[in-house]
This record gives sequence, C-alpha cells and structure tokens, in this order.
Amino acid sequence: MSAARRAATVGLLAAVTLVLSYVEHLIPMSVAIPGIKPGFANIGVLVTLYTLGGGYATLVSLIRVLLAGLLFASFSGVLYSLAGAAAALIVMLLLHRAKIFGAVGVSVGGAAAHIFGQLAVAACLMGGVVFGYAPWMTLAAIATGGINGVIAALVVRALPR
Repeated sequence: MSAARRAATVGLLAAVTLVLSYVEHLIPMSVAIPGIKPGFANIGVLVTLYTLGGGYATLVSLIRVLLAGLLFASFSGVLYSLAGAAAALIVMLLLHRAKIFGAVGVSVGGAAAHIFGQLAVAACLMGGVVFGYAPWMTLAAIATGGINGVIAALVVRALPR
C-alpha cells in the first residue's frame, strides 16, 4: 500500500471512528450504571489494528479521542475517554500481538480495560467507591466488546486485501 493510500485510509478510519463516537454520544447514558456505552468507535480502531497495524490503530484512537473530546465532551469527559482508550489500546495491542485471541477476544479485552481505565480516573476524581460498579460494567464490556468484535471481524473479512 502506498503512503498516500495509507494516509487516506487512516483519515477515513479516523473519520469513521469520529462518526461512531457521535452516534454513541446521541445515546442517553444509563441511569442505573453511569458510564456504560456501546463503544462503537472501537470497531474502527479494531479494523485499523487488523488492517494497518498497531501504530496506525494508536493514531486513529488518539485522533478520535481528541476530536470527539473537542466536539462532544467536557474536560473531564476527555480525561475519562483518554484513560479508557489508552488502557483499551494497550490491552488490544498486547492481545493482538500474542495471537491467542481473534478480533472478538481482543475487543472484549479492550472493552474491559477501557472500563478499568475510566474507573481509575473516576476513583481519582470521586474516590474509590466507584469500583463498586466494576462487576456490572465488566459484564457490559463483555457484551459490547463481543458484539463490536464480531462487527469488526466481519468488516475486516469484507475488505479487499
């Protein structure tokens, strides 16, 4: 793939993740368990990871977090998003490199790490009591991470080589 094509692909994937972030932003937050979201933007990051590699997935994730933060979030929202995205990306890169799991397992691991990254920020801002949400948020991460992983795997399979 030429450098120009790769740059265009990264731009397109970053735009897709930003649109998916916006769609997610339109979904009302859960009242029962604050912070649970479907994580649609992770589909674009996973597709990038499986098609272009970890460096480009990191770039797409960073672009998405910064632009979505500027457009849709407050400063604290950017902190939560950045911590969650960083934790998710580290775990996804490690799991992808280990070649033990497919896209679904990598996505579930990333979703769980995302939750704990956000809980770490919440604990710093509000105190450790937020970890009481961890079991419920982890269950949600398994469900949403699994669904997003299946979608990402289908997209990667459908893309031309």
